[in-house]
Amino acid sequence: MYRNRLESNAEHWNALLLSLRELIEWVIRKDTELTGLGPIGGDVACLQKQQVRAMKHIKTCFCAKAYVVSCVLLLRNRPELLGIHSRSHSHIF
Repeated sequence: MYRNRLESNAEHWNALLLSLRELIEWVIRKDTELTGLGPIGGDVACLQKQQVRAMKHIKTCFCAKAYVVSCVLLLRNRPELLGIHSRSHSHIF
């Protein structure tokens, strides 16, 4: 019984670790891309439009990862959703 719960918890944590690794790699790639762009030029209105487009793109990419992270954090705060009811098992998280 406990073995199944531990294995289930391990799967959830491994999924979180994988998502966090992917998110870190994504941030590093985006940082490299932005650094490589060099100086920008143009009028203020053009720059503001570019900034808005860039931020929308970044937000969309981030939101795709945020769902997985939010789910794992919810499970961290609500272990009973995984079938862990006893406070004595809270060290699993």
